[in-house]
Amino acid sequence: MSNVSQVDEEVLSKAFKIDEKEIKRHLFGLVKETVEETLNL
Repeated sequence: MSNVSQVDEEVLSKAFKIDEKEIKRHLFGLVKETVEETLNL
């Protein structure tokens, strides 16, 4: 049973990839948009 758990963990860890550059780009866009909206009030 423990072998099955290890395989499941390996498969799941490979199923989800985090693209840090994309996250930073998205957050930068949100912050920029928020600041622009605030300044234009």
